[in-house]
Amino acid sequence: QSESVGFVKAEIVEKTTKYQAQIATANMTLLINDVELSIPQGTPATYLAELIGALS
Repeated sequence: QSESVGFVKAEIVEKTTKYQAQIATANMTLLINDVELSIPQGTPATYLAELIGALS
């Protein structure tokens, strides 16, 4: 079970890294599963990771 948890975390980190690159150029707007989110500048990456993980 701990292995799958690690895998999920790695997957979220991977997604977060991709989205962080997009966020920088997209004026802090995330579009996930047709849900658009405006993210304030300086939002912690860990918070974004949880948000992305919850929505995806």
